[in-house]
Amino acid sequence: MRKSYNIKNKFDAPKNGEILITAVGTIANTYLINTNYDFYFKDGNLIWLKEIKANPKFLMIMLDAFKKDVVGSAIGSTQKALTITNLNKLIIKVPCIEEQTKIANFLTAIDQKIEVVAQQIAQTKQWKKGLLQQMFV
Repeated sequence: MRKSYNIKNKFDAPKNGEILITAVGTIANTYLINTNYDFYFKDGNLIWLKEIKANPKFLMIMLDAFKKDVVGSAIGSTQKALTITNLNKLIIKVPCIEEQTKIANFLTAIDQKIEVVAQQIAQTKQWKKGLLQQMFV
Protein backbone atom coordinates (compact mmCIF):
# COMPACT_ATOMS: atom_id res chain seq x y z
CA MET A 1 0.00 0.00 0.00
CA ARG A 2 1.35 3.42 -0.99
CA LYS A 3 1.66 5.96 1.72
CA SER A 4 0.21 9.31 0.73
CA TYR A 5 1.36 12.58 2.19
CA ASN A 6 0.61 16.21 1.63
CA ILE A 7 3.56 18.08 0.10
CA LYS A 8 2.25 21.40 1.40
CA ASN A 9 2.16 20.13 4.99
CA LYS A 10 5.58 18.51 4.73
CA PHE A 11 7.50 21.20 2.86
CA ASP A 12 5.27 24.31 3.02
CA ALA A 13 4.41 26.42 -0.02
CA PRO A 14 5.18 30.01 -0.91
CA LYS A 15 2.45 32.47 0.02
CA ASN A 16 1.46 35.81 -1.45
CA GLY A 17 3.91 38.52 -0.44
CA GLU A 18 6.89 36.17 -0.12
CA ILE A 19 9.91 36.46 -2.38
CA LEU A 20 12.10 33.96 -4.23
CA ILE A 21 15.64 34.98 -5.23
CA THR A 22 17.85 33.07 -7.65
CA ALA A 23 20.98 32.07 -5.79
CA VAL A 24 23.18 30.12 -8.24
CA GLY A 25 24.17 30.91 -11.81
CA THR A 26 22.07 33.96 -12.64
CA ILE A 27 22.08 35.59 -9.23
CA ALA A 28 19.62 37.99 -7.58
CA ASN A 29 16.66 37.72 -9.94
CA THR A 30 13.61 38.16 -7.76
CA TYR A 31 10.05 36.90 -7.96
CA LEU A 32 7.25 38.24 -5.76
CA ILE A 33 4.67 35.54 -5.03
CA ASN A 34 1.27 36.79 -6.14
CA THR A 35 -0.90 33.79 -6.99
CA ASN A 36 -4.33 32.47 -6.21
CA TYR A 37 -3.05 28.91 -6.10
CA ASP A 38 -0.42 26.94 -4.24
CA PHE A 39 2.71 26.00 -6.06
CA TYR A 40 5.79 24.15 -4.96
CA PHE A 41 9.42 24.15 -5.89
CA LYS A 42 12.34 21.93 -5.10
CA ASP A 43 15.36 23.92 -5.94
CA GLY A 44 18.46 24.56 -3.90
CA ASN A 45 19.22 27.39 -6.30
CA LEU A 46 16.60 29.67 -4.74
CA ILE A 47 16.44 31.66 -1.53
CA TRP A 48 12.93 31.90 -0.12
CA LEU A 49 12.19 35.03 1.89
CA LYS A 50 9.12 34.46 4.03
CA GLU A 51 7.56 36.15 7.03
CA ILE A 52 8.85 39.42 5.63
CA LYS A 53 8.63 42.33 8.06
CA ALA A 54 8.74 44.92 5.26
CA ASN A 55 6.41 45.81 2.42
CA PRO A 56 7.20 43.03 -0.12
CA LYS A 57 6.90 45.33 -3.15
CA PHE A 58 9.22 47.83 -1.50
CA LEU A 59 11.68 45.04 -0.69
CA MET A 60 11.62 43.93 -4.34
CA ILE A 61 12.39 47.50 -5.41
CA MET A 62 15.26 47.70 -2.92
CA LEU A 63 16.66 44.32 -4.00
CA ASP A 64 16.61 45.55 -7.58
CA ALA A 65 18.15 48.93 -6.65
CA PHE A 66 20.93 47.20 -4.68
CA LYS A 67 21.31 44.26 -7.07
CA LYS A 68 25.01 45.05 -7.57
CA ASP A 69 25.57 44.71 -3.80
CA VAL A 70 23.49 41.52 -3.64
CA VAL A 71 25.44 39.95 -6.51
CA GLY A 72 28.68 41.19 -4.94
CA SER A 73 27.89 39.30 -1.74
CA ALA A 74 27.86 35.97 -3.60
CA ILE A 75 30.60 33.46 -2.86
CA GLY A 76 32.67 31.29 -5.18
CA SER A 77 34.81 31.93 -8.21
CA THR A 78 33.70 29.80 -11.16
CA GLN A 79 30.06 29.32 -10.17
CA LYS A 80 28.92 32.14 -7.90
CA ALA A 81 26.35 31.33 -5.21
CA LEU A 82 24.28 33.60 -3.06
CA THR A 83 23.79 32.36 0.48
CA ILE A 84 21.27 33.46 3.05
CA THR A 85 24.19 34.06 5.44
CA ASN A 86 25.81 36.57 3.11
CA LEU A 87 22.46 38.08 2.17
CA ASN A 88 21.81 38.68 5.89
CA LYS A 89 25.05 40.69 6.08
CA LEU A 90 23.74 43.31 3.66
CA ILE A 91 22.53 46.43 5.42
CA ILE A 92 19.90 48.45 3.61
CA LYS A 93 18.28 51.30 5.48
CA VAL A 94 14.52 51.40 5.02
CA PRO A 95 11.83 53.80 6.18
CA CYS A 96 8.82 52.85 8.28
CA ILE A 97 6.24 50.48 6.76
CA GLU A 98 3.85 53.32 5.91
CA GLU A 99 6.55 55.10 3.89
CA GLN A 100 7.59 51.81 2.28
CA THR A 101 4.01 51.31 1.11
CA LYS A 102 3.75 54.85 -0.29
CA ILE A 103 7.07 54.50 -2.14
CA ALA A 104 6.18 51.04 -3.48
CA ASN A 105 2.75 52.22 -4.67
CA PHE A 106 4.23 55.30 -6.34
CA LEU A 107 6.99 53.39 -8.13
CA THR A 108 4.58 50.61 -9.13
CA ALA A 109 2.30 53.21 -10.70
CA ILE A 110 5.27 54.59 -12.66
CA ASP A 111 6.19 51.06 -13.82
CA GLN A 112 2.60 50.56 -15.01
CA LYS A 113 2.75 53.82 -16.99
CA ILE A 114 6.07 52.76 -18.51
CA GLU A 115 4.47 49.46 -19.55
CA VAL A 116 1.55 51.27 -21.21
CA VAL A 117 3.94 53.56 -23.12
CA ALA A 118 6.09 50.55 -24.13
CA GLN A 119 2.97 48.84 -25.52
CA GLN A 120 2.03 52.02 -27.40
CA ILE A 121 5.53 52.20 -28.89
CA ALA A 122 5.37 48.54 -29.97
CA GLN A 123 1.93 49.08 -31.56
CA THR A 124 3.13 52.23 -33.34
CA LYS A 125 6.18 50.38 -34.71
CA GLN A 126 3.89 47.61 -35.94
CA TRP A 127 1.59 50.19 -37.56
CA LYS A 128 4.59 51.86 -39.24
CA LYS A 129 5.79 48.48 -40.53
CA GLY A 130 2.33 47.80 -41.98
CA LEU A 131 2.25 51.22 -43.67
CA LEU A 132 5.69 50.70 -45.18
CA GLN A 133 4.65 47.29 -46.51
CA GLN A 134 1.55 48.82 -48.12
CA MET A 135 3.51 51.73 -49.59
CA PHE A 136 6.16 49.60 -51.27
CA VAL A 137 4.11 46.72 -52.63
